[in-house]
Amino acid sequence: MEIKQESDYAYSFWEGRLLLDQEVQRFRALHFPQQSENEWNEIIHQWRGKNWLSVFPAIVLREGRWKCLRCGADQEFIFFTPCGRCERDSCASCKHCLLLGRARSCRYLYQFVRVGRDRVQIPRDVNAPSIQLTAKQLTAVQELSTYVRQKMPSVLFWAVTGAGKTETMIPVIEPLIRQGKSVLWCTPRQDVVKELAPRLKRFFPDGIVSEHYAGSPDKWMLSPLVIATAHQTIRMAHLFDLVIVDEADAFPLEGNPALEYSIQRSKRTGGTIVLLTATPTDLWIYRMRKGILPTVLLPCRFHGKLMPCPIWKRERALWAQIKSHKMNRTVQRIISEITSTDGQALWFVPRIEDTRVVGEWLKRQFLCDEGQVDFVSSTDENRTGKIMRFRDGNILHLVTTTILERGITVPKCNAVVLGADHSVYDRASLVQIAGRVGRSLQYQAGKVWFISNHKTEPICQAIREIQLLNREACKEFGG
Repeated sequence: MEIKQESDYAYSFWEGRLLLDQEVQRFRALHFPQQSENEWNEIIHQWRGKNWLSVFPAIVLREGRWKCLRCGADQEFIFFTPCGRCERDSCASCKHCLLLGRARSCRYLYQFVRVGRDRVQIPRDVNAPSIQLTAKQLTAVQELSTYVRQKMPSVLFWAVTGAGKTETMIPVIEPLIRQGKSVLWCTPRQDVVKELAPRLKRFFPDGIVSEHYAGSPDKWMLSPLVIATAHQTIRMAHLFDLVIVDEADAFPLEGNPALEYSIQRSKRTGGTIVLLTATPTDLWIYRMRKGILPTVLLPCRFHGKLMPCPIWKRERALWAQIKSHKMNRTVQRIISEITSTDGQALWFVPRIEDTRVVGEWLKRQFLCDEGQVDFVSSTDENRTGKIMRFRDGNILHLVTTTILERGITVPKCNAVVLGADHSVYDRASLVQIAGRVGRSLQYQAGKVWFISNHKTEPICQAIREIQLLNREACKEFGG
């Protein structure tokens, strides 16, 4: 094969990538092991001549401030160390994207983007997925598809927890894949990638979906539909026609300028970013009301039932009772109600150290079988096993921190927030906790309790927001 033909063919493997020079060498060794150094240099020369490749330092000094061009981090993330590569005593490095390989001022970035020319699109044979959607979900599909066709830069997709957001997005994605376009589904955490990728692979044929997270076998392959953690977008540039940012308000995405920068950069000119969330930020709601941010609202759960509205209970001496191992009548009644409906419960506490204290309190005071209650936090080495046992019904009451406010679905779930007036709980957090309940049509007896000494503004905001969404849902179902 001639060098020019080989050059054009090989470029499809590189297009849309933003890689450090050492990553380029690793990629070459993995995918082009027979390629000689002379052949590579000739191809690189061709690509740069066509403006298909830009090469520039990873970290630069501009107007007296250092900036990482890989992740967009500003001077506060730049630190200086002696460097064996350039032999300087003070070489700039970026701590923000350090876990993805060290970016230095003496290292170069290779950006594989065709300047002034659209990416070559290869149509794909994709059968329309068979999905049963509600009337409101179909309306959301139509609205989202229209915004994508109109090349709207950003769209807010505000969907209540349990609305079937993933299934609703499939008909939006499918025609783009068929046309040869590329889609990125970006999430805050790798456990969401691992849970989401198998679901999406059921709708699309082999080779369409790839998973990108630290240590994933697919992370060097760019497929038509990429499921990636936010940090992996640091290696991508101007590639995707549609970028779906799942749980866009969650850590580490919300309020992280560097990740916002890399996600924005991953979208090609004329592409659309869909901010997918059940709990939009105050800024997004403000922009929505001002008409600045186009919004698609899906207030209905897929089964048509409403979100349970939280019940607030004032308990002035709760923590004193817990520490002194005394019973609490409100908690006793809650446990009795959960037991009578054959339910389970997530017990949310503000601090990691509270999980053990409350767990032991529940075991001693209220539950005959200690095996029915356990506690978990981000520092628990056995948290995956405990969560699985809770999902399987082997644990009936699980005390936890906000690590389980999102991403867990248990059919017979109830939720109790102890110390709901603590500063760790904002409006979004409380709404997400309430969203764990009532997701299964077969179990609608679940309830949500907020227990605290004070009725804070976040508690009131969360209750008002759920009431608003329920009113909108009632309109859809004629309630």
